Amino acid sequence: MSNHLETLDQDLEEGITITHTAQKDLRQAGGWAMMFAVIGFIISSILLIATIFMLFSGVLSEMDSGPYSFIGGGFIVMFYGIITAVYFLFSWLLLKFSLNAMKVGKVGGSSNEVGNAMSALRKMFMIMGVTTIAMIVVYIVMIIMFGIAFADASARF
Repeated sequence: MSNHLETLDQDLEEGITITHTAQKDLRQAGGWAMMFAVIGFIISSILLIATIFMLFSGVLSEMDSGPYSFIGGGFIVMFYGIITAVYFLFSWLLLKFSLNAMKVGKVGGSSNEVGNAMSALRKMFMIMGVTTIAMIVVYIVMIIMFGIAFADASARF
């Protein structure tokens, strides 16, 4: 057992060794991550333009006096703004991962570059997990709200 720990300590002192297959896989994963990052930046830009359009076009004033007036225009702008920021953050972290992963995949890279790539990937998945849980909670709250509204509306008839 202590022999394995000595080997592990020795490996950590010498740095991380990446096999040729791992380099190739990191380079390919970096390429795919780059594609998704670029698409994410494009979608973030479209969401930002839509948010700005809603803010200045007068569409929101119509939403304050219709069947969806309980939601309110300000809430919609805030919701789109949050979605835009989160989507931009996902894209940014994917870009950081892809640049470091492709650098490691091409030249072997240092353990610091591997660490930077994995740190960006970890942060992205952590934020994605928190966002997923938050959206599940929002969906549950919306289902409950619409259920109450439906029960109230059907009780009136």
